[in-house]
Amino acid sequence: THGIVTNVGKEHLEYFHTIENIAKEETTIFTGSVYGFVNSDDEHIVSHSVKLEKKITYGFDGSAVVSGRIRNYSDGGCAIIEIPKFAMNITLQIPGKHNAYNALAAVTIGNHFGIHSKNIQDALENFTAYNKRSQTERIGFITVINDTYNANPDSAISALQTLQQFKTEGKKIIVFGDMLELGTSSADEHSLIGKKIAEMNFEYLFGYGTYSKETIHAARIVYAEHFSSKKELSEQLISMISPNDVVLIKGSRGMRMEEIVEELRTYFKH
Repeated sequence: THGIVTNVGKEHLEYFHTIENIAKEETTIFTGSVYGFVNSDDEHIVSHSVKLEKKITYGFDGSAVVSGRIRNYSDGGCAIIEIPKFAMNITLQIPGKHNAYNALAAVTIGNHFGIHSKNIQDALENFTAYNKRSQTERIGFITVINDTYNANPDSAISALQTLQQFKTEGKKIIVFGDMLELGTSSADEHSLIGKKIAEMNFEYLFGYGTYSKETIHAARIVYAEHFSSKKELSEQLISMISPNDVVLIKGSRGMRMEEIVEELRTYFKH
């Protein structure tokens, strides 16, 4: 009866070939009889939402019915959101702008179904990440952003933006595994991530996987090295980290990058 597509990204390009094909497939839920919740900041979702007879928009660009504003980010990269329509100010416990969008979607849906604003706010402010999705964990004297559940070019950039928002006196280190299912776009997309890392002024990059070599090559930063084994990568990472460093670990599900998180946990238990 109701449907939402939170965003359209470059996942599964190996099978769908273009982002427009992905958008078409993901928005098949948008039919005349469905009430749609539409992210007005995503051009692909907006263009396909014309099929909806009943809908409400949400977003941060100012044009949505439910318009939000990110007032600031905490030291841990969590958004502080203002939603004037419902007189709400929400401080999230999960980092990243992408999670701010998810929170705004939850506010929109909750309000539509008559949930009291206070209950919505309490739920969102007490929600914490789980299952390797933007999990922030203190391991020893460092902070690890465990974002190892999956990866595509858009979620990788979101993760980099999250790392950028973190405030720390230590280093910001990226551990990046291959993004899978990108087909013939694989090399180019991995290279673009490397260029993005350089543009965002990050200085430390560890790569693992066949295509992450392209990321390493494109980054051209202070330290960018590729490893053929997670064990070797973990050992080098441990030798370089210092107090207050923030380490982002990201990769597709098939790369099992959480094994590096486990190596860090094991080391710091000693």
